[in-house]
Amino acid sequence: MLTYLIRRLLVMIPIVLGVATIVFFAMRLAPGDPVRIIAGPQAPEDRVQEIREKYGFDKPLIVQYTIWLSQIVRGEFGNSVASGVPAIRMVTERLGATLELTISAFLVSLVLSVLLGTLAAVNQNGFIDNLVTFNAMLWLSMPGFWLGLMLMSVLAVAVPIFPISGRGDAFWTWEGIRHLILPAVTLALPSAGATARIVRSSLLETMSQDYVRTARSKGLKERLVVSKHVFRNSLIPLITLMALRLPALFGGAVIVESVFAWPGLGTLLIKAVFNRDYAITQTTALFIAALVILANLLADFMYSVADPRIRLD
Repeated sequence: MLTYLIRRLLVMIPIVLGVATIVFFAMRLAPGDPVRIIAGPQAPEDRVQEIREKYGFDKPLIVQYTIWLSQIVRGEFGNSVASGVPAIRMVTERLGATLELTISAFLVSLVLSVLLGTLAAVNQNGFIDNLVTFNAMLWLSMPGFWLGLMLMSVLAVAVPIFPISGRGDAFWTWEGIRHLILPAVTLALPSAGATARIVRSSLLETMSQDYVRTARSKGLKERLVVSKHVFRNSLIPLITLMALRLPALFGGAVIVESVFAWPGLGTLLIKAVFNRDYAITQTTALFIAALVILANLLADFMYSVADPRIRLD
């Protein structure tokens, strides 16, 4: 297992650098001049040139890329062109808020998808199955920003149960939980809708196996058949799907954080893109890529926990 872990971590390095490289060139090919944003539209040309030389924007693109790559290898991520603060500090300060939101949404999505998918499978072609299918398709078809605005309008404005925006106190406090519920549910529902359908299909496939029919013929209660014989043998597709949903959760967090003014990497990234703040954009992309890869690595380990026959070599 240790060999497998080392190999996966080594593979992670070029993937993360590849993502950051794409972001590096995409930002510089996009319209807009970060120097003009810093200096202001009325700044004299000599001031603009001075700033351009200070940040190395006067050098050819390939030279800028080589310098940036050498800095990354040394653990230097540059400074924000807008504030002068080290990019790594700004990203790490926001990382906790994004992880809090994403992990909460992941858990909500997991619980909802397992519960609804199991109810739909046990009541195949019945009212509950049709109701779950309808809700799953409804959640899946809703854009994140629209769903967030609707929940905010109903549960924070019309009926002021939850705060309208912001992070609040620490997440283990009641005030922190109240601020977290709406953005977490907004981020979780589309993912839960997609996953519940797969859970249903996986359970139905497992329930048609001979060993499940044998368990039923022995007189076991349906609850025991589903929990002991069906559910565990259906975990592999669920683990795979939830691992694949993680990039969507991180991507959706960018929009949800903007809607709810959640102070995470998403709001930082959007602001950095509009300001053409290259250091912040590239560092944020590096961190998000690393988090997604580590989450998929965790999913691989969960395979061996769910099914001891699977070995990580």
